Amino acid sequence: RVILGCYVDDLFTLYTHGGDGSLYETFTQDLAQRWNVEDEGPVSDLLNVDITVDHGCVRLSQRKYIESLVESYLPEGVPSTFHVNHAPASDDLPKHVEAALSTKADREID
Repeated sequence: RVILGCYVDDLFTLYTHGGDGSLYETFTQDLAQRWNVEDEGPVSDLLNVDITVDHGCVRLSQRKYIESLVESYLPEGVPSTFHVNHAPASDDLPKHVEAALSTKADREID
């Protein structure tokens, strides 16, 4: 099994089996015959997502990216009014969503 991701001119390949005769090996050889390709080895980050693989488990993290955003946009640190484990929305969010959906439904009917 081979899963491909593509962003502009980069391919990201996930595969279950490598080596001689594997679908991954066949794909990469055929690709190299048609295009000038460079294998950059195992991926460690893609589009600000850090990727680690450990015992067949893939872990995705944006910790470094979030830390860089905090450093850029909150140079004084996270405000003391920020509460961990509290949704960043008002308690009236369900009512606002319901009102927005009903307004949209009304527009679609007209």
